[in-house]
Amino acid sequence: GYTKHIMNDTGDIAALIECAASRTLEHALIHEILPRLQWSFSIVFHDAANGMFIAARDPLGFMPLFIGRKGREFLVAASEDGMFAKGALNCSFVCEVMPGSIVRLDPKQLRDQIEKDDKDDDGTIQTKFWYTPPENRFPAPRRCVFQLIYMGRPDGIFAGRNIKTAEEKAGERLAELYPADVDVVVPVSDSGLAAAQGYAKVLTQKTGRWVYDAFGLFRPHPTDRTFRTFMDA
Repeated sequence: GYTKHIMNDTGDIAALIECAASRTLEHALIHEILPRLQWSFSIVFHDAANGMFIAARDPLGFMPLFIGRKGREFLVAASEDGMFAKGALNCSFVCEVMPGSIVRLDPKQLRDQIEKDDKDDDGTIQTKFWYTPPENRFPAPRRCVFQLIYMGRPDGIFAGRNIKTAEEKAGERLAELYPADVDVVVPVSDSGLAAAQGYAKVLTQKTGRWVYDAFGLFRPHPTDRTFRTFMDA
């Protein structure tokens, strides 16, 4: 058992697991632990006793969680779909973990299924909804806005929307609501590029002058000075 409680959300969950009465981790998560959590989470558990992983996401879908596959052997979970085929992991995208659900990643069972049909569909994934709201209605999603404006990869998908497109549309809407008489629109690299482009697009249409300068500020990319640089590394 834990002799010293870790003072963060992960430590709270670990303490609940330690005190659970269920005989298996999966049963404990579904019936004892996850329903008690009142905060947002996208988390992966390692069930060492049964040699598998379990992925879970909060009912509001605040943070993303995706499942991927590498050949016939490996399954991985990540916070961005771009980390699979588009990223360094070189994996196949399988599915998004739905809000309020739990996914069992049993290597042997999944390997047998993959050997059988060799498909990249979510039929290889067993999903259970641990969250049962009143009248069987799920609450409206509460998405993390920072995924769309700061943390997410431009080529990624969040809440069914391409992140770069969402950022650009946000810039366009900002220009419609708060137009400015400016000579130049300069983005702060890298998270502000698409939004500034959308803002400049609307101003250019109104004034007939191209006001976007993507290199007004320049950040050397080898440096780890911004959060997005760290996320993409």
